[in-house]
Amino acid sequence: LEDAVTMPNPVEVSAAFDEMPAEILQLAMQGTPSVLTQAAVTDEAWSVVARLGKWVELGWRSVTDLTVANPAALVEGTDYQVNYAAGLFLAIDGGGITDGSTVDGTLSADALTSDRISGATVTQISIAIKMHGTNQVDGKTGMLEIAQAIVSPSEPIDFFSGEFVAVTLGGKLKTPAGAGSPYTFDIDRPAP
Repeated sequence: LEDAVTMPNPVEVSAAFDEMPAEILQLAMQGTPSVLTQAAVTDEAWSVVARLGKWVELGWRSVTDLTVANPAALVEGTDYQVNYAAGLFLAIDGGGITDGSTVDGTLSADALTSDRISGATVTQISIAIKMHGTNQVDGKTGMLEIAQAIVSPSEPIDFFSGEFVAVTLGGKLKTPAGAGSPYTFDIDRPAP
């Protein structure tokens, strides 16, 4: 007989999330967080180079009012469209704006603060997990503690799905230096 050594398989973890707070979305996008701020403006000058049938950025989001000064006599809905929330301007094909021409005027926009996630900037996601739960069958409680898991999303996020965005993170557990195992699970005993 040959000598054999049985090695334990790598321990893996998987967690599915159907609620998407910024922290979970950041993990799913493998991104880094920052804060985007925009001060409120009133009668601020704006200028764009028009592209027929294509949206161009005005430079502000959350626009509340927009006027076109040059070229004069343009009509919203006939010559151009504005996506006020996104701060985008569209020269309508067949309207009174020439492709490549400069369109300008003034706008007002509300103050805006957004949590921004710059995606695909983190190559390795290392998390710790501590979870207390109740067995739905027997009512016993327990505590799971994972000191370190290297996780990644199991599939890309479909931002344009007709369904709610959901994400599953999964990966391998690591055993920290000095620990005897990659995780512990305590099953609570009922009080005597």
